Amino acid sequence: MSHRLGARRSLLLSGALGAATLLGGLGLVHPATAASAADDAPAKRYVATGSIKSIAEDRRSLLITHDDIPGFMRAMTMRFGVRSPEQLRGLSAGQRVRFEFEARGGALTILVISAL
Repeated sequence: MSHRLGARRSLLLSGALGAATLLGGLGLVHPATAASAADDAPAKRYVATGSIKSIAEDRRSLLITHDDIPGFMRAMTMRFGVRSPEQLRGLSAGQRVRFEFEARGGALTILVISAL
């Protein structure tokens, strides 16, 4: 019984966040309200490997072709932000890396990154 109840709560929460995002996108709910609902969700952390495709000129983000990230998504190329440009010191396009990141409210931020 508790498993079913937990599944219902997850479904309701995910539906509420989706509805807030949809309504915000349609202009029916203020965007800050829709964003705060997603931002209030706890950050999830993941560890991944991949290849750096490019590093932004301001060194605040990088494009990584990452391998499958179990429990999060299949392999693809995406942009990740970094907390500080210093995290990218010594890294360049073409390098294989291992990184830990957090996903919060649609933002993907690298916490730790190192060359393999």
